Amino acid sequence: MAYAIEFGGTSLCRAREGLVQNFPSRLSDYSALAERSGWGALGWGKRRCRQATALVVPTNRNVLRWFRVTMQALPRTWAPNVAKAGHRQPDRNAAIREFGLEPYVLALELNGYAVVPPSVTGVTDEQIDRLTALLLDKSEELVGCRFTVEDGPECELDYGDYKGVIERMSGVEPSQFQLMQLCTFDRAFRDLAVNPVAVALMRHMIGHRATRFSSHNCFIKWAGDGYGDSLGLHCDQGGVPQPWGRIALNANCNWCLTEYSSDSGLLACVPGSHLRASHPVQPAAAREAVPVECPRGSLIAFHGQLWHGAYPRTAPGLRVTISNYYRHAAIQPQDDIPNHFPRGLADDCDDPETFKQLAGFGLPYQSQALPVPKARRETASNCGRENGQTGRQSTAPSAASSGL
Repeated sequence: MAYAIEFGGTSLCRAREGLVQNFPSRLSDYSALAERSGWGALGWGKRRCRQATALVVPTNRNVLRWFRVTMQALPRTWAPNVAKAGHRQPDRNAAIREFGLEPYVLALELNGYAVVPPSVTGVTDEQIDRLTALLLDKSEELVGCRFTVEDGPECELDYGDYKGVIERMSGVEPSQFQLMQLCTFDRAFRDLAVNPVAVALMRHMIGHRATRFSSHNCFIKWAGDGYGDSLGLHCDQGGVPQPWGRIALNANCNWCLTEYSSDSGLLACVPGSHLRASHPVQPAAAREAVPVECPRGSLIAFHGQLWHGAYPRTAPGLRVTISNYYRHAAIQPQDDIPNHFPRGLADDCDDPETFKQLAGFGLPYQSQALPVPKARRETASNCGRENGQTGRQSTAPSAASSGL
């Protein structure tokens, strides 16, 4: 599929250091960048505006899609409904600039996913080792046998009559399992859930104020049939009724605790499919899929409308992946974190305030969170004297109060 992409905006010039060494100013330069991203650049134009805007025209579909590539934040503006109160809108893209995430934002907008190396996220080898060890220990506790990354489970595993979920699409036997509610296991998982780079990318796709946790899970995968010929391709926000818009209603952070190589059972996706606003149709979707290879410790962030699945693992050992799943505040979470997550654990992480906000704590309709006014006794008695009333008022119902 080819796309015509037109960028315009003075902000692109200011973003060049974070995006590429020499941000394209000519069609030929931009074409080279687009080809490296798997896109064809068929048009280039400049217009003076405050933010980069892209027009994407799939050449094999009669659809025009506008989306905004947020390379540079809009200038701080006054919110219309709070201007007199002196409150400013937050700089939604401050974190994008602070961490130099412009190229990853561009990849998310164009391809629907971005691979972010550990050097950018700040996640260390020691953290990856600890997370992996915790997950393997939990797996042994639940399954009943020892697991190692190099050799996989030490025993043959039997699912009984369970046929999996996505595996049913191709009629294959499951060769993975999930661990749920990771943030209740250990602080290391809570720290990962509020990683500032991951949170910035999720807020870019979902919305700064609207982003919430949906669930925190892990996939333990060994050699087997995987998802079969279909690759299990699906959209994470597939449960949301259509039509879908540009805003992601779900988005995912896959933390690769093991290397994603050709035989490891790595992620499969269809680049740009998040712009189609539709479910994948098989078998054509599987033919369009590409593997996403990346080193251990990488973050793969992707849009909730991206068609994705996974290839089967053929190598010995395990693929270990943490899936921190985010949602729009209007979407029901997979795990009822706002009501059931232990509140005390939220204070034990790198950024308690961000964790609580993403968890959805303190919303006014979960309890009597908003204040109510208090009666002032002296004012009440003064009002009574001014009206010529003394002592206790009559308790007889009035016509209005009795509904007459």
